[in-house]
Formats: sequence, C-alpha cells, structure tokens
Amino acid sequence: SRFLHAAMAAERGKKLPEKFADQLIQATELKESGNELFRKGQWKKAIRKYHYGLMYVKSITTENLDMQNLMGFGARPRKAGPSDEEKSSANELFVLLSNNIAACLMKTEEWEKVVFHTGNVLGIQPSNPKALFRRGVANLHLNRLEEAESDLRKAKNLSTNDKAVLRQIAKHESELQVKRKESDKKEKVLYTAMFKQS
Repeated sequence: SRFLHAAMAAERGKKLPEKFADQLIQATELKESGNELFRKGQWKKAIRKYHYGLMYVKSITTENLDMQNLMGFGARPRKAGPSDEEKSSANELFVLLSNNIAACLMKTEEWEKVVFHTGNVLGIQPSNPKALFRRGVANLHLNRLEEAESDLRKAKNLSTNDKAVLRQIAKHESELQVKRKESDKKEKVLYTAMFKQS
C-alpha cells in the first residue's frame, strides 16, 4: 500500500545506530509506540512499529544476514559483534515484539500469521504461555483441533495463577469441545455413507 511504502521510506531515512545498545533502545521505543497504537485499537499501525522493532533486533541477533542493506541503510563494517548481554536483550525483545504482533493479528483474525509469529516465540521460549495460548486459539480457528488442544493444555498448565488467562483458556476449550463434537458427527456421517455404498 502507499501508506506502508511511505512509512518504510521514513524509517529508511533514519540512520541505523552504530552501537548495538542504541539499536536496542530504538527497538524498545518502537515497541512502546506499537503498544500505544495497540491500546488505541490501531492494529495494523502497531504491527508496523513492532515489525520495525524486529528489524533492529534481528540486526543484532542474525549473524549472516545484512539487515542494514535489507532496511535500506547501506552496509558498513562493525568493529565487534554484540556482547552476550546485548544478544540476550535482543532475544528478549524479539520474543516481546513477536508476541505483540501475534496479539494484533488475533484482533484482525489473521490466524496463519498468528501461528507463524508464535512459532518464532516458541522457537526461543518453548514454554511461553502467551505464545502457546495465542497459537492454540489460532489453530482452533484453523480447525487444527489436536494442535489447538495441545497448546491450550500447555498454556493452562503454565498459567495456573493467572485467573484472567485461565478464563480465556476455559472459553476456548469449550469452543474446542464443540468443534470436536461437530467434527466427530461429520466423520460418522461420512463413514456411514461410505459403508452403505460398498
């Protein structure tokens, strides 16, 4: 879209900070801007902010990808790689930004994308309850009932003290049971029809 291209051009106009710590600060600021847009219900704009934050973070965590060229900043040599602390902070921000993108995508009901972004989170933190919950809900909407059940069960076990999360999980578990009954009925009808023909 024209708006996205204008936003990308504006973001490209900024110089990529020299220091990794400055890139982490920039990514954090983008996350905070995205959070503000999320609170206002501006999901697509929030996704853009989170996405740009991810680009800053990936320039720290990705060894073989020249994110500066990808973002249109132009390549320049670095004196040294990021410290372990900077890598750890970048991974933490990556998880937060990816989870926030998934939250926005749930609002816009883009279920396959929710699965993708939560998968990125779970690749780093396999026991992240928010990512498991969001992927479970997305799989439920995609009629991947076994995957949905597995993710929701894991999220429930990890969220035993969070009553708000447990209420949401219970709601979706009920929905899962209804879908499972519908699926079982359809299978029964299908098999009955198949056996009558033979």
